[in-house]
Amino acid sequence: MDIIFKKFTNPADVCMQVLSINYPKSDDDELKIQKFVQFYNSELKQQDADLADKFKLSEVNLKERRKPGCCFQFRQLCRRNVSSIKRNPFMFKARVGQTLFMALISTAVFYQSNGPTRKDMQDMIGAMFFMSMALFMPPYMMTGLTFQTERPVFLREQANKMYCVTAYFCAKILSELPSFVVPPAFYILITYFSIGFTESYEEFFKFLLNAVMTAMGGISFGYLISSTFKD
Repeated sequence: MDIIFKKFTNPADVCMQVLSINYPKSDDDELKIQKFVQFYNSELKQQDADLADKFKLSEVNLKERRKPGCCFQFRQLCRRNVSSIKRNPFMFKARVGQTLFMALISTAVFYQSNGPTRKDMQDMIGAMFFMSMALFMPPYMMTGLTFQTERPVFLREQANKMYCVTAYFCAKILSELPSFVVPPAFYILITYFSIGFTESYEEFFKFLLNAVMTAMGGISFGYLISSTFKD
């Protein structure tokens, strides 16, 4: 068809303008439709037939329904969650920044509290309580509204039977695990030796494991609260 594209015009707009039909149709519209049909029969019909033969697919039995396995659902959901995290790196940066800020506060308040006196022992107990809250509360607050924001998408996909709840929850936990494990590690690296805990590699890694488990407890409690309430 002889379509003229002028300079600085949008080709899509030109095509829509040429191909549009007004309703109720006028005589000019009827002629335009006949012109389109003649052009298709003479120029494009054989090309479409050749392409259809070239890419002919086997017959699909629409009555046969195959539900993807749980492992396949899990992999696809993990990919989607990781892509979502990559598109929004601000959340991870915010968690790390918040953790570093709390670590500096802990260091400033409880710096070298490992003395032999009763006051030093109370300071160490206070430091451990403060560190536990600093590790537990941020993950809990960040996951407390997780399912409320994703509820409409989840219900729609569940109605279409795209995946099971187990695959969704496991993929959610696993894909977000690094972003919740790295900040506690930074926190312990800064505060452990500055506050004055036992200078031993074995005790340090035990303390680090305890910190990670505390953060995971906050995440789990946040998911529990989020999944319990609708709003």
